[in-house]
Amino acid sequence: MNKSEILRYLGFQKKEIGEENEKLIDKNIEKVLKISNKKYIFKICDIKIEKNTVYIDEKPFKSENLSNNLSGCKKAVLLCATLGRDIDLMIKKSSVMNMADAVIIQAVAAEYLEEFIDEIECEIKNKTKLNLKPRFSAGYGDLDISYQRDIFDMLECQKRIGVSLSDSFYMIPSKSVTAIIGLTKEDTKRDYNKCKNCSKKDCEFKEIR
Repeated sequence: MNKSEILRYLGFQKKEIGEENEKLIDKNIEKVLKISNKKYIFKICDIKIEKNTVYIDEKPFKSENLSNNLSGCKKAVLLCATLGRDIDLMIKKSSVMNMADAVIIQAVAAEYLEEFIDEIECEIKNKTKLNLKPRFSAGYGDLDISYQRDIFDMLECQKRIGVSLSDSFYMIPSKSVTAIIGLTKEDTKRDYNKCKNCSKKDCEFKEIR
């Protein structure tokens, strides 16, 4: 697991954390790796773009930002990935017993989920023999968070991998992600700053990005 990214989530640089904090991070990395129950599902869909609306398998997603992101693509992937419910339970328990542990577990789980999605993206690339655009999620830019419901319905997330959606469009378990990823024959740059390019409003790490 990339410890530098975990430290970035926590708002630290390696030289600042000290030996005791580093041991605490290592301990919680082991806990997250042990308790996670990774699951995912993805679907390759036909897309069409018309007047800042993307039609994904004929379902309209109105967003200028998403339209620009998927420009030049004829297909896109709908993806949902999760670390499972036990992570949420561990965070809740730690919040009562040791808040430092809870904060670190949040950061470790966030990075572990990112690495998991990177692995899935490699699988998709190998399967399709196409390049991937930067992933885009409901709630980013001008793509309304309510489109989360359409993604969930199209993927059958609750039925197939046990991820549900609240009335406020929060995912349960919380360490879950949905994404729309364009597929293209063109070269794409994947070395972008995910946090810099993310306009998500409800991220627990927003203040340190």
